[in-house]
Amino acid sequence: GNLGYPNPVVVLNENKFTTETDRLLATLYASITPFKGMELKSQFGIDNLTSEQTWFYSPINGDGQGTNGDAGASNRKFRRWNWSNTANYTTTLADKFNIGLLAGVEEQHTVDNSWSGEKYNVNDPFFKTYQGSWTNVYMGGGGMGENYYLSYFGRANFNYNKKYFIEGSVRRDGFSGLAAGNKYGTFWGASAMWSASNEKFISDAIGSIFSDIRLKASYGRVGNISAVGDFSSLFLYGSGLYATAPTLAFTQAGNADLKWETSDKYDGGISFSLLKDRIQAEVNYYYNNINGLVLSVPQSPSKGIPGSSIPANVGSMYNTGAEISLTSYNISKPDFSWTTTLNFSTLKNRVTALAPGVTELLGYTGGLEITNKTVVGQPVGGIFVV
Repeated sequence: GNLGYPNPVVVLNENKFTTETDRLLATLYASITPFKGMELKSQFGIDNLTSEQTWFYSPINGDGQGTNGDAGASNRKFRRWNWSNTANYTTTLADKFNIGLLAGVEEQHTVDNSWSGEKYNVNDPFFKTYQGSWTNVYMGGGGMGENYYLSYFGRANFNYNKKYFIEGSVRRDGFSGLAAGNKYGTFWGASAMWSASNEKFISDAIGSIFSDIRLKASYGRVGNISAVGDFSSLFLYGSGLYATAPTLAFTQAGNADLKWETSDKYDGGISFSLLKDRIQAEVNYYYNNINGLVLSVPQSPSKGIPGSSIPANVGSMYNTGAEISLTSYNISKPDFSWTTTLNFSTLKNRVTALAPGVTELLGYTGGLEITNKTVVGQPVGGIFVV
C-alpha cells in the first residue's frame, strides 16, 4: 500500500544533482624603484568563474512524482578584475628612527550573469536530462549584476629604536550600489605598541623572569557594504509572463539614503615570554561597536511595496570580550619537539537597536518554523524553541 512518503531507495538511485565549476585566477604586476627606499607598484588581477548545475527528479517517486519528472540546468558566469597602484617608501634616520609611508588607489569591477531553465512532464522515460523530450517548459530565470569599487588609501608607520611603534591609516571607499551623495565612506585607524622589554630599566628589574614584553592598543573605524546589493538604492521592475503575454512588474523599492555600515573597533593587550622564551603568553581585550546595520524595515501593506519592506541603516549592536593564549615549548630538539598551546576566549554580543517600530526579527526554516529571534538587549539570533 501507499505509506504516504517517498521510497528513499528510488530517490537516492534516480534523482541526480551535479555542479561543475571552472575558475581562472591570474595576477600580473610590475614594480620600479626610482630611488632608494621608494617602490612604485602596479598590480592587475582577474577572477573568472563559470559554474554549471544540472538536476533531475525521477517521475517514479518523490519530489518529481507530482509533475511526472523534472529536469533543469543553470549556468553562472562571474567575471572580476582588480587593479591597484601603490607607492611605498621606507627609510631609517640616525640608525634608530624607522619610517614607512604608503599611498595607493584600487579599483574593482565585477559582472555576474546567470540563467536557468526547467522542464517537467517527461514524455519519454528514457530521458533524464534537460535536453530530452519534455512536454512542459518553464519560463526559466536568472540574473544580471554589476558593481564597481574605487578606493583611495594611505598608511604611515614609525618606530624608534625598536621600542616605540605607532601606525595610522586612512581610506576612502566608494561603492556603485549606493546612490549619489552616499557612495563613499571614510574610515581610519591608529595603533601603538611599546616593546617594554627593550627598556634597560625594565630588563634590569625583571629581565631574568620576563622577556619580549609588549603592550599594544588600537582603534579603527571600518566600513562594511556586504548587506547592500548591486542595485539596492534603486526602484526596480522585473519581467515576467502572464500566460503568453509579457509583463513588467514593480519588484523592488530602493533606498537612496543607504550608506556604509560602520564598526568602531577598540583593542588592547599585553604579550610576554617567561623562562627565556620557553613560555609565551598573550592577553587581549576587544570591543566592537557596529552601527548603521542594513536591515529590512517593514512597511504598511497598503503602500504596495514588494515584500512590504525597505532596506535602511537602522540597526546597531556590539561585540566585546577577551582572548587569552598560552604556548609552552616543552621540548625542542633536532629530532623531536613538543609544543603545547592553550586558548581561552569570551564573546558577549548585544543588539542595541533595530528598525523603528520593529521589536523583533524572526528567523525561519524552509518549513516556516521559527527557530531564532533577535530582540534589543539580547544576542543576535537567540535560539527560540520550547
